[in-house]
Amino acid sequence: MIFNISSFLFSQRSYVRVIFSWTLVCQLIISNNINAQAPHCHTDELMSEHLAHTGQEHQLKQYKEEIKQYSSTRSGGVIAELPIVFHIIHNGEPIGQGSNMAESRIMEQFNSLNEDFAFLNSDRGNIPSQFSSVAVDTEIQFCLAQVDENGQATSGIIRHEMPSIGSISFIENTIKPQTQWDPDKYINIWIVRMPNQDILGYAFLPTAPFLGSAVDGIVISHLKIGNQNSTTLGRTLVHEMGHYLGILHLWGNNEGDCDEDDQISDTPAVLAPYYGCPAFPQFTCGSSDMFMNYMGYVNDNCMYMFTEGQKNIMHGIINNQRASLMANADALCNNAVSTTDLKLPEDAIDIHPNPCTDQLHIGLSADYQFTSYDVYDLSGVLLIQNDKLSQQSIIIPTESLQNGAYVVRILTNKGEFLSKRFVKLN
Repeated sequence: MIFNISSFLFSQRSYVRVIFSWTLVCQLIISNNINAQAPHCHTDELMSEHLAHTGQEHQLKQYKEEIKQYSSTRSGGVIAELPIVFHIIHNGEPIGQGSNMAESRIMEQFNSLNEDFAFLNSDRGNIPSQFSSVAVDTEIQFCLAQVDENGQATSGIIRHEMPSIGSISFIENTIKPQTQWDPDKYINIWIVRMPNQDILGYAFLPTAPFLGSAVDGIVISHLKIGNQNSTTLGRTLVHEMGHYLGILHLWGNNEGDCDEDDQISDTPAVLAPYYGCPAFPQFTCGSSDMFMNYMGYVNDNCMYMFTEGQKNIMHGIINNQRASLMANADALCNNAVSTTDLKLPEDAIDIHPNPCTDQLHIGLSADYQFTSYDVYDLSGVLLIQNDKLSQQSIIIPTESLQNGAYVVRILTNKGEFLSKRFVKLN
Protein backbone atom coordinates (compact mmCIF):
# COMPACT_ATOMS: atom_id res chain seq x y z
CA MET A 1 0.00 0.00 0.00
CA ILE A 2 2.71 2.46 1.03
CA PHE A 3 4.89 1.36 -1.88
CA ASN A 4 2.04 1.88 -4.36
CA ILE A 5 1.31 5.38 -3.08
CA SER A 6 5.00 6.31 -3.12
CA SER A 7 5.42 4.97 -6.61
CA PHE A 8 2.39 6.98 -7.76
CA LEU A 9 3.54 10.23 -6.18
CA PHE A 10 7.07 10.10 -7.41
CA SER A 11 6.56 9.00 -10.96
CA GLN A 12 7.44 12.12 -12.89
CA ARG A 13 4.15 12.68 -14.70
CA SER A 14 1.97 11.88 -11.66
CA TYR A 15 4.11 14.04 -9.40
CA VAL A 16 3.57 17.05 -11.63
CA ARG A 17 -0.18 16.32 -11.76
CA VAL A 18 -0.41 16.10 -7.95
CA ILE A 19 1.59 19.29 -7.40
CA PHE A 20 -0.56 21.12 -9.95
CA SER A 21 -3.76 19.84 -8.34
CA TRP A 22 -2.71 20.87 -4.85
CA THR A 23 -1.56 24.24 -6.13
CA LEU A 24 -4.96 24.81 -7.73
CA VAL A 25 -6.76 23.75 -4.54
CA CYS A 26 -4.60 26.06 -2.43
CA GLN A 27 -5.21 28.95 -4.80
CA LEU A 28 -8.97 28.40 -4.59
CA ILE A 29 -8.85 28.20 -0.78
CA ILE A 30 -6.78 31.37 -0.53
CA SER A 31 -8.98 33.13 -3.06
CA ASN A 32 -12.16 32.15 -1.21
CA ASN A 33 -10.71 33.30 2.13
CA ILE A 34 -9.71 36.64 0.64
CA ASN A 35 -13.01 37.17 -1.12
CA ALA A 36 -15.19 35.97 1.75
CA GLN A 37 -15.16 39.50 3.11
CA ALA A 38 -15.00 41.25 -0.26
CA PRO A 39 -17.89 43.57 -1.21
CA HIS A 40 -20.62 41.45 -2.70
CA CYS A 41 -24.32 40.93 -3.41
CA HIS A 42 -26.23 39.37 -0.51
CA THR A 43 -29.00 37.75 -2.58
CA ASP A 44 -27.85 34.11 -2.43
CA GLU A 45 -27.16 34.11 1.31
CA LEU A 46 -30.39 35.84 2.25
CA MET A 47 -32.59 33.69 0.00
CA SER A 48 -30.97 30.51 1.32
CA GLU A 49 -31.59 31.60 4.90
CA HIS A 50 -35.24 32.44 4.23
CA LEU A 51 -35.94 29.23 2.31
CA ALA A 52 -34.18 27.03 4.88
CA HIS A 53 -36.01 28.73 7.76
CA THR A 54 -39.40 28.06 6.12
CA GLY A 55 -38.55 24.61 4.76
CA GLN A 56 -38.99 25.72 1.15
CA GLU A 57 -35.59 24.93 -0.33
CA HIS A 58 -37.37 23.07 -3.13
CA GLN A 59 -38.71 26.39 -4.44
CA LEU A 60 -35.32 27.36 -5.82
CA LYS A 61 -34.91 24.06 -7.67
CA GLN A 62 -38.34 24.46 -9.22
CA TYR A 63 -37.54 28.03 -10.18
CA LYS A 64 -34.35 27.00 -12.00
CA GLU A 65 -36.29 24.51 -14.10
CA GLU A 66 -38.79 27.21 -14.99
CA ILE A 67 -36.26 29.82 -16.11
CA LYS A 68 -34.39 27.22 -18.15
CA GLN A 69 -37.45 27.19 -20.40
CA TYR A 70 -37.60 31.00 -20.50
CA SER A 71 -33.94 31.28 -21.48
CA SER A 72 -34.48 29.51 -24.80
CA THR A 73 -37.68 31.41 -25.68
CA ARG A 74 -36.71 34.29 -27.91
CA SER A 75 -38.07 37.65 -26.78
CA GLY A 76 -38.09 41.06 -28.39
CA GLY A 77 -40.09 43.52 -30.43
CA VAL A 78 -41.89 45.35 -27.63
CA ILE A 79 -40.10 47.38 -25.00
CA ALA A 80 -41.24 46.58 -21.47
CA GLU A 81 -41.67 49.67 -19.29
CA LEU A 82 -41.68 49.14 -15.54
CA PRO A 83 -42.50 51.70 -12.80
CA ILE A 84 -40.03 52.23 -9.97
CA VAL A 85 -40.04 54.16 -6.71
CA PHE A 86 -36.87 55.06 -4.82
CA HIS A 87 -37.15 55.01 -1.02
CA ILE A 88 -34.27 56.98 0.52
CA ILE A 89 -33.83 55.74 4.09
CA HIS A 90 -31.87 58.28 6.13
CA ASN A 91 -31.15 59.10 9.75
CA GLY A 92 -32.00 62.79 9.72
CA GLU A 93 -29.07 64.09 7.67
CA PRO A 94 -29.69 67.23 5.58
CA ILE A 95 -30.62 66.49 1.97
CA GLY A 96 -27.47 65.93 -0.03
CA GLN A 97 -25.45 64.53 2.86
CA GLY A 98 -24.70 60.94 3.81
CA SER A 99 -27.51 58.50 3.10
CA ASN A 100 -30.00 61.34 2.49
CA MET A 101 -28.61 61.87 -0.98
CA ALA A 102 -29.54 64.62 -3.41
CA GLU A 103 -32.19 64.01 -6.07
CA SER A 104 -29.57 64.68 -8.74
CA ARG A 105 -27.66 61.58 -7.62
CA ILE A 106 -30.84 59.50 -7.86
CA MET A 107 -31.52 60.78 -11.36
CA GLU A 108 -27.95 60.01 -12.33
CA GLN A 109 -28.54 56.44 -11.16
CA PHE A 110 -31.92 56.30 -12.90
CA ASN A 111 -30.44 57.34 -16.23
CA SER A 112 -27.50 54.93 -16.01
CA LEU A 113 -29.88 52.07 -15.18
CA ASN A 114 -31.83 52.72 -18.37
CA GLU A 115 -28.69 53.17 -20.46
CA ASP A 116 -27.22 49.85 -19.35
CA PHE A 117 -30.46 47.95 -19.91
CA ALA A 118 -30.77 49.55 -23.36
CA PHE A 119 -27.15 48.61 -24.24
CA LEU A 120 -26.36 52.28 -24.71
CA ASN A 121 -23.55 52.32 -22.16
CA SER A 122 -20.55 54.22 -23.51
CA ASP A 123 -18.12 51.43 -22.52
CA ARG A 124 -19.86 48.64 -24.45
CA GLY A 125 -16.98 48.73 -26.94
CA ASN A 126 -14.82 47.05 -24.27
CA ILE A 127 -16.71 43.76 -24.63
CA PRO A 128 -14.30 41.11 -25.97
CA SER A 129 -15.06 40.13 -29.57
CA GLN A 130 -15.69 36.56 -28.38
CA PHE A 131 -18.83 37.75 -26.53
CA SER A 132 -19.94 40.76 -28.57
CA SER A 133 -22.39 38.71 -30.66
CA VAL A 134 -24.49 37.76 -27.61
CA ALA A 135 -24.51 41.22 -25.94
CA VAL A 136 -27.94 42.81 -26.33
CA ASP A 137 -30.36 45.62 -25.66
CA THR A 138 -32.68 44.01 -23.11
CA GLU A 139 -35.66 46.01 -24.41
CA ILE A 140 -36.53 46.84 -20.80
CA GLN A 141 -36.82 50.40 -19.53
CA PHE A 142 -37.84 51.96 -16.23
CA CYS A 143 -40.02 54.96 -15.49
CA LEU A 144 -40.23 56.93 -12.27
CA ALA A 145 -43.64 56.61 -10.69
CA GLN A 146 -45.62 59.82 -11.07
CA VAL A 147 -48.70 58.56 -9.23
CA ASP A 148 -48.55 57.13 -5.71
CA GLU A 149 -50.69 54.43 -4.11
CA ASN A 150 -53.36 56.97 -3.19
CA GLY A 151 -53.60 58.40 -6.69
CA GLN A 152 -51.66 61.53 -5.77
CA ALA A 153 -48.81 63.08 -7.75
CA THR A 154 -45.33 61.97 -6.74
CA SER A 155 -41.77 62.39 -7.94
CA GLY A 156 -41.06 58.68 -7.45
CA ILE A 157 -38.33 59.64 -4.96
CA ILE A 158 -39.51 59.31 -1.36
CA ARG A 159 -37.54 60.13 1.80
CA HIS A 160 -38.06 58.28 5.09
CA GLU A 161 -36.32 59.17 8.34
CA MET A 162 -35.67 55.95 10.25
CA PRO A 163 -33.48 54.87 13.19
CA SER A 164 -29.94 53.72 12.54
CA ILE A 165 -29.85 50.38 10.74
CA GLY A 166 -28.15 47.79 12.91
CA SER A 167 -28.92 44.65 10.93
CA ILE A 168 -30.35 43.24 7.71
CA SER A 169 -33.21 41.95 9.86
CA PHE A 170 -34.18 45.56 10.65
CA ILE A 171 -34.38 46.30 6.93
CA GLU A 172 -36.51 43.22 6.27
CA ASN A 173 -38.82 43.37 9.27
CA THR A 174 -39.16 47.09 9.94
CA ILE A 175 -38.11 49.32 7.04
CA LYS A 176 -39.72 47.33 4.22
CA PRO A 177 -43.15 46.75 5.83
CA GLN A 178 -43.40 50.40 6.90
CA THR A 179 -42.42 51.96 3.59
CA GLN A 180 -43.17 49.50 0.78
CA TRP A 181 -45.59 50.49 -1.99
CA ASP A 182 -47.72 47.78 -3.60
CA PRO A 183 -45.08 45.35 -4.95
CA ASP A 184 -47.46 44.14 -7.64
CA LYS A 185 -47.49 47.64 -9.15
CA TYR A 186 -44.15 49.24 -8.26
CA ILE A 187 -40.52 48.14 -8.17
CA ASN A 188 -39.54 49.27 -4.67
CA ILE A 189 -35.88 50.30 -4.41
CA TRP A 190 -34.62 51.04 -0.89
CA ILE A 191 -31.40 53.04 -0.59
CA VAL A 192 -29.92 52.45 2.85
CA ARG A 193 -26.81 52.80 4.96
CA MET A 194 -25.89 49.11 5.10
CA PRO A 195 -25.05 47.69 8.55
CA ASN A 196 -22.22 45.78 6.86
CA GLN A 197 -20.32 47.71 4.19
CA ASP A 198 -19.28 44.44 2.51
CA ILE A 199 -22.91 44.04 1.41
CA LEU A 200 -23.54 46.18 -1.68
CA GLY A 201 -27.17 45.22 -2.23
CA TYR A 202 -29.64 42.38 -2.66
CA ALA A 203 -32.94 41.46 -4.27
CA PHE A 204 -35.11 38.37 -3.98
CA LEU A 205 -35.67 36.29 -7.08
CA PRO A 206 -39.35 36.16 -8.16
CA THR A 207 -39.98 32.80 -6.51
CA ALA A 208 -43.25 31.91 -4.77
CA PRO A 209 -42.21 32.75 -1.17
CA PHE A 210 -41.07 36.27 -2.10
CA LEU A 211 -43.08 37.38 -5.13
CA GLY A 212 -45.45 40.21 -4.17
CA SER A 213 -44.58 39.78 -0.48
CA ALA A 214 -43.72 42.42 2.13
CA VAL A 215 -40.00 41.92 1.38
CA ASP A 216 -40.24 42.01 -2.44
CA GLY A 217 -37.97 44.69 -3.91
CA ILE A 218 -34.36 45.82 -4.14
CA VAL A 219 -32.03 47.08 -1.41
CA ILE A 220 -28.93 49.10 -2.35
CA SER A 221 -26.15 50.63 -0.29
CA HIS A 222 -26.13 54.43 -0.48
CA LEU A 223 -22.41 54.13 -1.26
CA LYS A 224 -23.22 52.40 -4.57
CA ILE A 225 -25.76 54.81 -6.04
CA GLY A 226 -24.89 56.83 -9.14
CA ASN A 227 -21.54 57.74 -10.62
CA GLN A 228 -19.25 58.17 -7.61
CA ASN A 229 -15.89 56.82 -8.86
CA SER A 230 -14.43 54.32 -11.31
CA THR A 231 -15.66 51.35 -9.29
CA THR A 232 -19.10 52.86 -8.59
CA LEU A 233 -20.98 53.71 -11.79
CA GLY A 234 -24.47 52.68 -10.67
CA ARG A 235 -24.14 49.06 -11.74
CA THR A 236 -24.94 47.55 -8.37
CA LEU A 237 -28.56 48.46 -9.11
CA VAL A 238 -28.22 47.01 -12.62
CA HIS A 239 -27.00 43.75 -11.05
CA GLU A 240 -29.76 43.64 -8.42
CA MET A 241 -32.42 44.54 -10.98
CA GLY A 242 -31.23 41.49 -12.89
CA HIS A 243 -32.00 39.36 -9.82
CA TYR A 244 -35.36 41.06 -9.31
CA LEU A 245 -36.23 40.21 -12.93
CA GLY A 246 -35.21 36.61 -12.48
CA ILE A 247 -31.59 36.01 -13.48
CA LEU A 248 -29.02 34.28 -11.29
CA HIS A 249 -25.36 34.94 -10.70
CA LEU A 250 -23.16 33.56 -13.47
CA TRP A 251 -22.01 30.73 -11.18
CA GLY A 252 -25.56 29.87 -10.09
CA ASN A 253 -26.21 29.70 -6.34
CA ASN A 254 -23.17 27.69 -5.27
CA GLU A 255 -19.57 28.64 -5.87
CA GLY A 256 -16.93 26.04 -6.64
CA ASP A 257 -19.02 23.76 -8.88
CA CYS A 258 -18.79 23.98 -12.68
CA ASP A 259 -22.02 21.99 -12.99
CA GLU A 260 -23.93 24.61 -10.96
CA ASP A 261 -24.67 27.56 -13.26
CA ASP A 262 -27.33 30.12 -14.16
CA GLN A 263 -29.34 27.88 -16.54
CA ILE A 264 -28.37 30.03 -19.54
CA SER A 265 -26.47 28.59 -22.50
CA ASP A 266 -24.84 31.82 -23.72
CA THR A 267 -23.20 32.62 -20.37
CA PRO A 268 -20.33 30.11 -20.03
CA ALA A 269 -20.04 28.14 -16.78
CA VAL A 270 -17.73 29.79 -14.25
CA LEU A 271 -16.41 28.29 -11.02
CA ALA A 272 -16.72 31.36 -8.79
CA PRO A 273 -17.01 35.15 -8.94
CA TYR A 274 -14.21 37.41 -10.09
CA TYR A 275 -13.37 40.61 -8.24
CA GLY A 276 -11.59 43.80 -9.23
CA CYS A 277 -10.82 44.15 -12.93
CA PRO A 278 -9.36 40.93 -14.35
CA ALA A 279 -7.35 40.75 -17.55
CA PHE A 280 -9.07 38.93 -20.41
CA PRO A 281 -9.16 35.98 -20.96
CA GLN A 282 -9.69 33.94 -17.78
CA PHE A 283 -10.63 30.23 -17.60
CA THR A 284 -12.13 28.10 -14.81
CA CYS A 285 -14.59 25.59 -16.29
CA GLY A 286 -12.98 24.71 -19.61
CA SER A 287 -14.07 27.84 -21.47
CA SER A 288 -13.42 31.57 -21.41
CA ASP A 289 -15.23 33.23 -18.50
CA MET A 290 -17.67 36.09 -19.14
CA PHE A 291 -16.61 38.03 -16.05
CA MET A 292 -17.59 41.36 -17.67
CA ASN A 293 -21.30 40.43 -17.44
CA TYR A 294 -23.50 42.54 -15.14
CA MET A 295 -24.33 39.45 -13.07
CA GLY A 296 -20.77 39.05 -11.81
CA TYR A 297 -18.82 40.81 -9.05
CA VAL A 298 -16.14 42.74 -10.96
CA ASN A 299 -15.77 46.50 -10.55
CA ASP A 300 -18.39 48.66 -12.24
CA ASN A 301 -15.89 49.94 -14.80
CA CYS A 302 -15.21 46.37 -15.95
CA MET A 303 -18.78 45.11 -16.50
CA TYR A 304 -20.61 46.00 -19.69
CA MET A 305 -23.29 43.54 -20.84
CA PHE A 306 -26.34 41.31 -20.59
CA THR A 307 -26.79 38.39 -23.00
CA GLU A 308 -29.67 37.21 -25.17
CA GLY A 309 -30.40 34.36 -22.77
CA GLN A 310 -30.53 36.71 -19.79
CA LYS A 311 -32.83 39.02 -21.73
CA ASN A 312 -35.15 36.11 -22.54
CA ILE A 313 -35.44 35.15 -18.88
CA MET A 314 -36.18 38.72 -17.79
CA HIS A 315 -38.93 39.04 -20.41
CA GLY A 316 -40.29 35.65 -19.39
CA ILE A 317 -40.56 36.89 -15.81
CA ILE A 318 -42.10 40.22 -16.91
CA ASN A 319 -44.72 38.41 -19.00
CA ASN A 320 -45.58 35.96 -16.22
CA GLN A 321 -44.59 36.42 -12.56
CA ARG A 322 -44.28 40.20 -12.81
CA ALA A 323 -46.88 40.90 -15.51
CA SER A 324 -48.75 43.37 -13.27
CA LEU A 325 -45.80 45.80 -13.35
CA MET A 326 -45.99 46.47 -17.07
CA ALA A 327 -49.78 46.47 -16.98
CA ASN A 328 -49.73 49.40 -14.53
CA ALA A 329 -46.76 51.31 -15.97
CA ASP A 330 -48.55 53.87 -18.14
CA ALA A 331 -51.05 54.78 -15.42
CA LEU A 332 -48.52 54.95 -12.59
CA CYS A 333 -45.88 56.78 -14.58
CA ASN A 334 -48.47 59.09 -16.16
CA ASN A 335 -46.58 58.61 -19.40
CA ALA A 336 -47.08 61.34 -21.94
CA VAL A 337 -45.12 59.01 -24.20
CA SER A 338 -44.64 55.28 -24.19
CA THR A 339 -41.74 53.50 -25.83
CA THR A 340 -44.16 50.71 -26.66
CA ASP A 341 -45.50 52.84 -29.56
CA LEU A 342 -44.88 50.68 -32.63
CA LYS A 343 -47.28 51.83 -35.32
CA LEU A 344 -44.56 53.01 -37.71
CA PRO A 345 -42.42 50.15 -39.10
CA GLU A 346 -38.97 50.01 -37.50
CA ASP A 347 -37.23 49.89 -40.90
CA ALA A 348 -38.90 53.16 -41.93
CA ILE A 349 -36.72 55.25 -39.60
CA ASP A 350 -33.02 55.92 -39.20
CA ILE A 351 -31.72 57.60 -36.05
CA HIS A 352 -28.07 58.53 -35.48
CA PRO A 353 -25.69 59.07 -33.83
CA ASN A 354 -26.80 57.23 -30.74
CA PRO A 355 -25.38 58.19 -28.26
CA CYS A 356 -25.33 61.75 -29.56
CA THR A 357 -23.62 64.93 -28.41
CA ASP A 358 -25.01 68.18 -29.88
CA GLN A 359 -27.42 66.87 -32.52
CA LEU A 360 -29.66 63.90 -33.21
CA HIS A 361 -30.38 63.13 -36.88
CA ILE A 362 -33.58 61.29 -37.83
CA GLY A 363 -34.59 60.28 -41.33
CA LEU A 364 -37.70 58.58 -42.70
CA SER A 365 -38.18 56.37 -45.74
CA ALA A 366 -39.67 57.89 -48.91
CA ASP A 367 -43.23 56.99 -47.91
CA TYR A 368 -43.26 59.26 -44.87
CA GLN A 369 -42.77 62.84 -43.73
CA PHE A 370 -42.45 64.29 -40.24
CA THR A 371 -45.29 66.43 -38.96
CA SER A 372 -44.07 66.73 -35.34
CA TYR A 373 -41.64 65.44 -32.77
CA ASP A 374 -41.40 65.62 -28.98
CA VAL A 375 -38.46 64.82 -26.72
CA TYR A 376 -39.12 63.57 -23.19
CA ASP A 377 -36.97 62.49 -20.29
CA LEU A 378 -37.68 59.02 -18.96
CA SER A 379 -39.99 60.34 -16.24
CA GLY A 380 -42.31 61.72 -18.95
CA VAL A 381 -41.39 65.42 -18.78
CA LEU A 382 -41.62 67.19 -22.16
CA LEU A 383 -38.31 68.93 -22.94
CA ILE A 384 -38.31 69.77 -26.67
CA GLN A 385 -41.24 70.10 -29.07
CA ASN A 386 -41.74 70.95 -32.74
CA ASP A 387 -45.18 70.47 -34.30
CA LYS A 388 -44.83 72.48 -37.53
CA LEU A 389 -42.94 70.13 -39.81
CA SER A 390 -43.33 68.74 -43.32
CA GLN A 391 -40.07 67.06 -44.23
CA GLN A 392 -38.39 63.70 -44.56
CA SER A 393 -35.43 64.29 -42.24
CA ILE A 394 -34.87 66.40 -39.13
CA ILE A 395 -32.02 67.46 -36.87
CA ILE A 396 -32.88 67.80 -33.19
CA PRO A 397 -30.57 70.06 -31.14
CA THR A 398 -29.47 68.23 -27.99
CA GLU A 399 -26.69 70.44 -26.65
CA SER A 400 -28.98 71.74 -23.88
CA LEU A 401 -29.77 68.25 -22.58
CA GLN A 402 -27.90 66.77 -19.65
CA ASN A 403 -26.14 63.45 -20.11
CA GLY A 404 -28.67 60.64 -19.88
CA ALA A 405 -31.36 58.65 -21.66
CA TYR A 406 -34.35 60.24 -23.45
CA VAL A 407 -37.26 59.34 -25.68
CA VAL A 408 -38.10 61.05 -28.99
CA ARG A 409 -41.66 60.55 -30.24
CA ILE A 410 -42.38 61.34 -33.88
CA LEU A 411 -45.68 61.71 -35.76
CA THR A 412 -45.87 61.29 -39.54
CA ASN A 413 -48.11 62.74 -42.25
CA LYS A 414 -50.01 59.43 -42.26
CA GLY A 415 -50.89 59.70 -38.59
CA GLU A 416 -48.44 56.97 -37.61
CA PHE A 417 -46.06 57.35 -34.71
CA LEU A 418 -42.97 55.79 -33.20
CA SER A 419 -40.99 56.35 -30.02
CA LYS A 420 -37.26 55.73 -29.85
CA ARG A 421 -34.77 55.94 -27.05
CA PHE A 422 -31.52 57.83 -27.39
CA VAL A 423 -28.68 58.81 -25.10
CA LYS A 424 -26.97 62.19 -24.77
CA LEU A 425 -23.27 61.92 -23.87
CA ASN A 426 -20.68 64.68 -24.06
